[in-house]
Amino acid sequence: MGNNLENFEQTVQRVTEAVLGCIRQREGFKEVIVSKPDCIYVKSANGVIQQVNTAYHGRFSAGADPAGKSGVSYLHPSVVDASHRSDKMILGGCSSVLFNHQGEDQQGRSLRYRTYKRSLQEAGDPRYAILGITRVMGIVGTKVNAASMLSEKWQRFEQLSPEDRQIAIAMASSDPAAALAERGDVPHGRLKSRREAILKTLQIESEVELIKLLVRLQDNGFGNLGI
Repeated sequence: MGNNLENFEQTVQRVTEAVLGCIRQREGFKEVIVSKPDCIYVKSANGVIQQVNTAYHGRFSAGADPAGKSGVSYLHPSVVDASHRSDKMILGGCSSVLFNHQGEDQQGRSLRYRTYKRSLQEAGDPRYAILGITRVMGIVGTKVNAASMLSEKWQRFEQLSPEDRQIAIAMASSDPAAALAERGDVPHGRLKSRREAILKTLQIESEVELIKLLVRLQDNGFGNLGI
């Protein structure tokens, strides 16, 4: 869970100076952050992840590489709003923000977080806009039914026809338009109706939720979906 609260400010200062120094010198900063116990991440101005450390992988993306992705595509819904609002504050002109918040991790645990975000504009590299550092402050509770919920979703996924399973996987791919276009055997009108039927069967509301669900199913060993 990182170090004690008392030295969070020291950690923030140390990491910030190191990352800024590397960017100004046009040097990579992966080695500076990779082994830190706190979750450290750098985003571009459009909110896309550019670099994260090992702690972030385990806490927020279930080990999958989030580079090149927006947080909404893989973060648990309970932390998306705080992530989005704090990004907007930095991009809107705030030099830094520090806040406490609560949300679930990939294991279904409800956690208390402390997050610091800082603008990287002064470093002069247009690729990097936001530095984030998040520390777990404590566990609020654990959802004992997280595994059973995934099992139920997997059973629903298996209830889909082989064709619909392939369409669902295509919808969750890195380039869904191209993946679906390859399925020339499915007319466009039928494809739209199949999308709606798939979401209804899985009891989810959107394609973004579908992506998160299939990633969680794959990462928890229910099947190799090729995502």
